[in-house]
Amino acid sequence: MSYRITFRTIIIGFVVILLLIVLGGWLALRFFPQETGRVIEQITSKLPRFIFGVPPQEVTTVDIPTSPLIRVQGIIYYDPEKRVLTQVSQQATTRLSDPLPSDRFFVHLSPDGTKALVAEVKPSSSRLYASKEPRVKYIYDLRNKTETPLDARILDGIVWLEGGEKIAYIFQGDPPRLNIAGADGTNFQTLFTGEALRDTFLLFVSDDQKRAVFFTFAPDGLFQDAKILEIREGVVTTAFPSSSGDMVWNREGSTILFTESSGINMRLKLYDVARKTIHELPLRTAADNCVAVPSRSSFVCANVLDENKKPVKQLFEIDAETFEVTPLLFDLSTVPSIFDLALSEDEKTLFLIDGANQVYQLKIFP
Repeated sequence: MSYRITFRTIIIGFVVILLLIVLGGWLALRFFPQETGRVIEQITSKLPRFIFGVPPQEVTTVDIPTSPLIRVQGIIYYDPEKRVLTQVSQQATTRLSDPLPSDRFFVHLSPDGTKALVAEVKPSSSRLYASKEPRVKYIYDLRNKTETPLDARILDGIVWLEGGEKIAYIFQGDPPRLNIAGADGTNFQTLFTGEALRDTFLLFVSDDQKRAVFFTFAPDGLFQDAKILEIREGVVTTAFPSSSGDMVWNREGSTILFTESSGINMRLKLYDVARKTIHELPLRTAADNCVAVPSRSSFVCANVLDENKKPVKQLFEIDAETFEVTPLLFDLSTVPSIFDLALSEDEKTLFLIDGANQVYQLKIFP
């Protein structure tokens, strides 16, 4: 007996297979919704962006004068001629502050964009270079244009909490203390006390106030070691040495991306706080060229060098859990260089700043 495969047989077979796939997917979602959702997310996250209707796109230019600091529903920048903070959005340009005295500089803003730290030394970039000497003078409230002076024993490492409603800082008293307080400096609470905090620079405090990251200084004034403080247990451990202080971390402080060495010999590494392990990544760039994307448990990096140590005009995403590196499909040919980068509040738009303080933006995630 012989069978003849007809076009009709092929169509029927295809329809049956399709129905089985749909039925299997429905049953999986019906009885195993969480596990199925994770599998779907893992599969789709690896697909090229254009599959979702977001084709590779050119970056667009944001027309601002100079020195962007941060982005909150637009871009906030410091105008050096008028010495004011100004916000640029699609709707309007708004001046946010009164002019600063000639010996004061805006350092960085709270995540909600309502307050700014003001220092007496000009920062070299949007991140304030650390020092043992206190240089941050006061907190400036952009809503009512008021200044709150800071105690001289509070060093440069000041961390925003709760979007800007509170601050965390190391108070260099006797003994030193890790405190949190209202943004006006009142109602402070001590989280940890100990000589381990002496002459250190605070980098990070987790939202749940369980973990802090700080740097110690070498005798020459440079960074020496990154240390992890488990606040409730009162345990301080040395995570890794880093003379550059070049690092970026996720919101929980569970993963730290840092740079070992510098220049063309730099190595990008990922420190897992819970496992206390270090994983070297196949990217040659500085951690300062990366931003954390909390909703995706990942980091996006620029300014990567190839095997010949030449810059590659491409963005890369690092999965903080699997350490997988994925190139992102965006055309950066119009960007001459990338001096700094930042992520929008909704984590969908990336801002790139070149050496001439020109800002470019692109929608990086759908």
